[in-house]
Amino acid sequence: MLHRFPDLITGDPYNNVSEAIASKVGMNLHRQPNHPLNIIKTKIATYFDDLHANGQPKMHLFDNLSPVVSVADCFDHMLIPEDHVSRRPTDTYYLNPTTLLRTHTSCHEVPLMKQGIKNFLVAGDVYRRDEIDASHYPVFHQMEGLRFFPEVPSPVPCTIQSFDTCVQLSRSIPYDARVALVQEHLKTTLEGMVESIFGKVEMRWVDAYFPFTDPSLELEIYFEVRVCVSEPNVQSNGGDMEIHAVMVVYAVLVEGVHPRGAAPTWTVTCRHLPNCLAILAKYDLISSETSPQRAESGDLDVGTLDAWCEKLLTCQPLSEPEVVRLCARAKEVLRNESNVQPVRCPVTVCGDVHGQFHDLMELFRIGGHAPDTNYLFMGDYVDRGYYSVETVTLLVALKVRYKDRVFILRGNHESRQITQVYGFYDECLRKYGTPNVWRQFTEVFDYLPLTAVVENQIFCLHGGLSPSIDTLDHIRALDRVQEVPHEGPMCDLLWSDPDDRSGWGISPRGAGYTFGQDISDQFNHANGLTLVSRAHQLVMEVR
Repeated sequence: MLHRFPDLITGDPYNNVSEAIASKVGMNLHRQPNHPLNIIKTKIATYFDDLHANGQPKMHLFDNLSPVVSVADCFDHMLIPEDHVSRRPTDTYYLNPTTLLRTHTSCHEVPLMKQGIKNFLVAGDVYRRDEIDASHYPVFHQMEGLRFFPEVPSPVPCTIQSFDTCVQLSRSIPYDARVALVQEHLKTTLEGMVESIFGKVEMRWVDAYFPFTDPSLELEIYFEVRVCVSEPNVQSNGGDMEIHAVMVVYAVLVEGVHPRGAAPTWTVTCRHLPNCLAILAKYDLISSETSPQRAESGDLDVGTLDAWCEKLLTCQPLSEPEVVRLCARAKEVLRNESNVQPVRCPVTVCGDVHGQFHDLMELFRIGGHAPDTNYLFMGDYVDRGYYSVETVTLLVALKVRYKDRVFILRGNHESRQITQVYGFYDECLRKYGTPNVWRQFTEVFDYLPLTAVVENQIFCLHGGLSPSIDTLDHIRALDRVQEVPHEGPMCDLLWSDPDDRSGWGISPRGAGYTFGQDISDQFNHANGLTLVSRAHQLVMEVR
């Protein structure tokens, strides 16, 4: 609480800690008895204690270290470049130019190693100026472990197969082989840890691309909890399944049972722990052998569309055959639109929705429903939220029904690769039992316009500008009917971000670029525009 850290908010001009964030510091939820975070932390620590009992080094637990750390420990000692985006005040909470709220628990590694401690676990709250959505919040928790493997001067015959009998690594072993040995040991250890917490669950390792970490790997687990809860209770909470999911996992960890009863059963799936940050390009699940047969829209008349829209407005998904018909018609409509779609005023321009169906309903309540109000949505309709299926189906249905009044652009999440990581693919499997609906919508995504221009003055798009694009004609010439490329002008339009610095820069997202105000001015001048309107980022807190 504030009385523990009285100097979090000061008159220092570099200080950007808000009262809301300061009120969270010192709560130590992970140390409160029976709190879900404490339960999980204890299970992890117990697992490593059991390894110690079987001959592994003792992993000392540090879970009460101060979250106020130096810039040197947080960034410099971690070899994070001085110009890296994570150092910026837009990403990190600073008390002053040399002190901040830790952005990761790794900041304690060097101080602990200086004390001679070489095997340890660190748990604690961390702080980042993240955009708030279903899976991100400026305050969250991390737990990490570090272990040193001693090296000896003489060769030790180690192989992955015999690693259990060989824990010391020799300098005579080639570097790549030593990395492979440590990597295999780390994998085995973490798989055992997951099993100790969740039991026998489905797991898979995937390549990741974390900065300054090579090789990078992520362990995905599939942990499904079925719980009985009355439907009116869920609806009365506005469908707040995130809170519901926390309660369910908490109940299962404490009681060790899956509650059952006569009420309707809801499924809560926690698929990626921690949240996947990588784009899993090699996991392309689309194949011509398994894709459903392409359908024609057939007798899709106004009455049918109106009935579907009414159903969707109550957050009820369409059946799979209905989705197939809708998507077939949507592709017919969208293929006639331009990469730079002209839009007339009046129009309401909207940013990311991310499966937040109830937010979309609130938007319609305040701004008016189509066709009474014209809308331009700038992408990212799916992922992260719990109602991606209902949200994207409704928007596509409105587009087909009112094609000259509702416009939908493509965002970076309208992608096969991204939706396999951030939730839409899993949601389709959960709600339909097959990936067919996901395939139908990802085909529609290929046809979405990339940009729009309102009254020849306002340039609208999801991401930002590209060094490969000088004019609107360059955008019109792109072949958009494809999966979002990993690089190039089409990728940049969906991934780039503005920046306080001039010129072009390397994007911390790993795709697209950053661009300064000077770049926007040049583009507007060259194309007779007055404004660039974009989405892709949340407006951060205002002080």
